[in-house]
Amino acid sequence: MYLEYCTPCTSNNMNVMKTDPDSDNETQPIFSHSKDPFGDIECPVLAMLPAINSENKEQSWNSVAIKEELRDGLITEEHEMCLKSLPTFVLSSAAEEEEENDLAAFISSLSDEDCVEESDEDGEMSVHRVRWTDTHMSNSDISDIQDSDISFSGGDDDDTYHSDDAAPDFTELTSEQDVPVTHIFNYMEIPGPKHVPPPGSEPILYFYLFFNESLWNMLVQETNRYADQFLAAHQYLSQGSRIRQWHEVTVTEMKAFVAVLLEMGITRRPSIMSYWTTNSRCIPWFGKMFSRNRFQLILKFLNVTNNSDLFPPSHKNYNPCAKFQPLVDHANKLFHQYYTPHEHLSIGAAFVGTNTQHHKCRIKMWMLCDSVVPYCLAFYCYPGTKTREVKENIQKHGLGYVVVNDLLNVGGYLMKGFHVVLDSFFTSFQLAHYLYKKCTFLTGSLKRNRRHVPQELRENFDVGHIKYYRSKEILLAGYREKESQRYPMLFLSTNSVIENIKVTWTKNGQERVTMRPHIVQQYNNYVDSTVKSDMAVTYLYEKRAMKHWKKVVFGIFSHMVMNAYIIYKENTPRKKMTQQQFISSIIEAIENEWMLERNWNELATSVQAYTSLPAEGFGIRRLAGRKERVCVVCSRKNGGPVHRSRTICIRCEKGLHGLCMSQHKCRMMSV
Repeated sequence: MYLEYCTPCTSNNMNVMKTDPDSDNETQPIFSHSKDPFGDIECPVLAMLPAINSENKEQSWNSVAIKEELRDGLITEEHEMCLKSLPTFVLSSAAEEEEENDLAAFISSLSDEDCVEESDEDGEMSVHRVRWTDTHMSNSDISDIQDSDISFSGGDDDDTYHSDDAAPDFTELTSEQDVPVTHIFNYMEIPGPKHVPPPGSEPILYFYLFFNESLWNMLVQETNRYADQFLAAHQYLSQGSRIRQWHEVTVTEMKAFVAVLLEMGITRRPSIMSYWTTNSRCIPWFGKMFSRNRFQLILKFLNVTNNSDLFPPSHKNYNPCAKFQPLVDHANKLFHQYYTPHEHLSIGAAFVGTNTQHHKCRIKMWMLCDSVVPYCLAFYCYPGTKTREVKENIQKHGLGYVVVNDLLNVGGYLMKGFHVVLDSFFTSFQLAHYLYKKCTFLTGSLKRNRRHVPQELRENFDVGHIKYYRSKEILLAGYREKESQRYPMLFLSTNSVIENIKVTWTKNGQERVTMRPHIVQQYNNYVDSTVKSDMAVTYLYEKRAMKHWKKVVFGIFSHMVMNAYIIYKENTPRKKMTQQQFISSIIEAIENEWMLERNWNELATSVQAYTSLPAEGFGIRRLAGRKERVCVVCSRKNGGPVHRSRTICIRCEKGLHGLCMSQHKCRMMSV
């Protein structure tokens, strides 16, 4: 927020005072604002109008002339001389006194528009710009503003500097000529996990930070809802259709489903069928968790939103991201709740679950990541320009500007001194100035064809040569590092200095040393955090023919697991697990929970079936001694696993476990 106020010359030591009617000639400084009677312009100024009375009418000012000057943000020499001659003033009307009492509300309602900065020829009176982060400042807080909190900058182009259509006034500088900008804001956060389990907790507790109860309930509710809608719309299914075997999924079963997806991300196979193969290369664990048909049914009906609330593609309100938007909102809410990022942040594109940018149904997602650790802070899904609001916003500011602003607003990362590192797709002079107003630094590469780039930087120059240009807080650098670069690389920063640093690197086994600009090295160190985050993720199973939005859902699941692992590592003082060991521990914990519920349900089903047998009798009996027979239900043929039982069916005398009675064909034929 910005506030214009008038500062008298310190050499004159002049203070603007008001007389308190309730005190005995005590005076105190006052701020007020005046409303233009000829328009809706409100200009915060000192309450400098003298009392108008019948005895001293000649001292009164021409209020119309004053307000015209105040509207332009100027204090004329005539006003200054009058101030010197009148050390104490009172409010000119009761209306202005009411305005003074509402000062706090007025200050909090001020916008972030630029302030015109002007000074007279003698430099005795100036209109300066003040920046502070607390929007709820009282009169005493304003009177305590120090000189260090005031930013002095000349020029009268602030009104147009916000727009990318206005040319910044760049000046070529060297390291000796450059004067570093003193910033009135800095990074003051304490990075690391927050609101997490105590150190030494099991991995499953970190997993449940992001996969909490509300997420499981949403998955179960929407999956069962979609299955009911599908069955209601397809009443004439064939008798052999496995969809007829559908029954509602439970929370524990949904957890087991996600655990199987996690294991598929570790154990890669070409298709779902290959995980339930019965040959010598079978994996019994998958059959233990689910039957193939049941897993495919849950995968088919998996949903995160109510389909009846979605608009068709032909509708004007159609949103291609609506199928998974509830999950994106859930993840963005929890990502910043459990982790405070380091100072440097980065934004990059990720084609989640699709074949990069060549996929016909690709969904382009942007991620905001911590540049020190591969922690994902927020997702932004580009819905296209179908909606009028999005289209107008992009036409006004550009897509890169909109993406950066939305991602930083999701987690509340503005006004905190963070340093965002971007590539050339996002970086612009408009964005740099906007973020600086929001107490956020920016460093990024810049395209040569951007507006207002100095002509000298558009041309080629010698290898190793560096050119610097500065316009207020923005430092622009051009650097050609090697001969293969046809044109110099351009870099922009609002928090860098003109300085070369020594960089040591190894090539072909030989150590090499080179000098590189500080702004370039700063960019190289932090720009690739989104790529590192994407590489560190162990993605869940992705079927080629799977719907694209489900691939996005599984991609978000993967980043949630990755964030849980990062929090676990930073919160665990003892020897830490690897990422694969961490995921395996989660799978094992969910497996134990699922097996307990599944065995209990099967036992209850078997007992119910045994107590409701027909009169002619059906059940199992125990073999004499230690004799065993192969169970006809749970034993696999063609070289599969063999399970023996000491009980047999009393009708067909085939091996049969008590838990397998409900699936025995002999019983089904007799009922």
